[in-house]
Amino acid sequence: MVHEGAPFALDASAGPRLASIVMPVKDAGPGLPELLAGLREQRWTGRAELVAVDSGSSDGTVDTLRDFGATVLAIGPGEFDHGLTRMAGARRARGQILVFATQTMRPAGHHWLGGLVEALDADPLVAGASSRLVPHEDADPLTRLDAEREASYSTAPSRRVIDDRAAYRALAPDELRALAHFHTVSCAIRAEALERVPFRSVTTIGEDLQWGKDALEAGMAIVHEPRSVARHSHPYGFDELLGRNFDDGVAAREVVGSRLSGETLLGHIGAQVDRDLDHLRGELGLEGAELEHWEREAVSRRTAQLVGQWLGTNADQLPEGALAAFSLARRRARS
Repeated sequence: MVHEGAPFALDASAGPRLASIVMPVKDAGPGLPELLAGLREQRWTGRAELVAVDSGSSDGTVDTLRDFGATVLAIGPGEFDHGLTRMAGARRARGQILVFATQTMRPAGHHWLGGLVEALDADPLVAGASSRLVPHEDADPLTRLDAEREASYSTAPSRRVIDDRAAYRALAPDELRALAHFHTVSCAIRAEALERVPFRSVTTIGEDLQWGKDALEAGMAIVHEPRSVARHSHPYGFDELLGRNFDDGVAAREVVGSRLSGETLLGHIGAQVDRDLDHLRGELGLEGAELEHWEREAVSRRTAQLVGQWLGTNADQLPEGALAAFSLARRRARS
């Protein structure tokens, strides 16, 4: 352990409840103070602590976290695992509620934490609640569109539980993924629920989808809570976008059994691009050189996304070494 931190009050009349914010970090950069300030500004009648697990930062991340009062654990870059690293942080946490966040998210408003806790308090069967995710304010048109198409963007709350085991076993992969959808970009899990159903080790990413599925199968409920809002989006380039979608495809195959066919790949890319162009021309009203730029971007990004998904869902059939070559998660862990 690099540093032992201490809880901090979020309200002048803070009660005894403690929420532990667990966050994997690596070279969080100049945006980290903004994130930490957002944590301090939360309004909830309890206390919070920050437990960060650093996997080899070479910038000032660890010093910034220490100055904030966080508990900081250190692991080697090669030890990082999206599931096990979060469990390492959770084991050092002292709160009854474990809040998982990433270094790239930002709380949107003062009720981010309170909204998550309230979702758990409202229903004793709910093991975990994930926030509504909206794009960062400076997100480009296609990055924003991607975020808005995700289930996590929805303004409607959803509660999911397995009511019929036979019907559950008959779900198609896409239906199962929608049912088990959960994310650790911004979520809260009861400490006792995580002890019963821990995050598992994962090949690339997908510890959150796996946990959602495991929690449901253990008889628990999971919810999407739009009263808690976090900003989160990535301006990925072609290579990063392909790698991120490769990782997502690997997780989708391993957790819910998804497998994309190469025979329909071009058709899917064309359909996605057509949908983007309708948005760019119709809803955004772009024209001229600006429209041409984003038309080219649409073709590039949808190709990267769908080729990445196709490769990822068929990664078990690729030559040895393909995982290390394509996976963005693996490459970042090594760097």
